[in-house]
Order: sequence, then C-alpha cells, then structure tokens
Amino acid sequence: MTEHENEPDDTCVVCGRPIKEGERRFLVNDGAMHVECYEERQTRPASPQRRMMTDTAEDFIRREVGKLLRVDYRGKVVCSACLLNLVIERFGTAKYTRGQIGRALDAIVRSPGALRRVHRFVCDHCGQMTPCLTATPARSGLSA
Repeated sequence: MTEHENEPDDTCVVCGRPIKEGERRFLVNDGAMHVECYEERQTRPASPQRRMMTDTAEDFIRREVGKLLRVDYRGKVVCSACLLNLVIERFGTAKYTRGQIGRALDAIVRSPGALRRVHRFVCDHCGQMTPCLTATPARSGLSA
C-alpha cells in the first residue's frame, strides 16, 4: 500500500468513482483507491466475515478431553494427571504451553460440563485412587 500520483484511468476500488488526474491515491493489491477511502477503510471495524474465530485453551482442551474420553477411553475413568500427559502426548506444546493445558484441565475438573467427575476412583490409566473424569454415556430414548 503506497501513495502515488494518479494515472489517467484509475477507478477507486472502494467507492467506484474515478480518481482524477493528479489526485493522490493509494495502491493496494486489488487496485487503487482515494486517500479518504483508504483512511476510512483503516478506521472501520472489520466485518464479521473477516474476523478470525479465536479459541481459548480451555475450550480447545475441553473439546479434546471430551473426544479422548468418549473415543479412546470410552467407559473408563482417567485422573487429571493422566489426562494432562495424554493431551500433551497427543498435541504437544506447540499451540498451548504445559501450564496453560494444566490450568485448563483444572478448570474442566472443577466444572466438567458434559463430562462426569468422580471424586475418588481408581484411574484406569495409572491405577492411583484420585479424583477422575469420565464421559457420561449417551442418552437415548430407548431402554435396554
């Protein structure tokens, strides 16, 4: 994006009006625009389509722990220490640090949501008797 003197046949990509000869303009990837249009575009908030969706560590870890307990450890109970190791083993620490993952797991244990907290149970992964998490079985309208 650079400011240049006008060439005779430029049209503003924002407002569509022709840019007069000798008038200052900005060159952008998709063409040229008036200086006023450029400044307005810079101060205007981003449109909802252009905003990126942000995901907090807790949301990401909660989703992944839920998948882990529903798929790989279906019907089993796993303590938070083992969950921490399993999540780090599966995803590494590239996106979130070990501390962020640990704090997210603490929040999940305090407020498990769709998961179920078992206050004292033998972990199916390490064998220790500690507070554990398990996935609640899916409920259907059918009785067995």
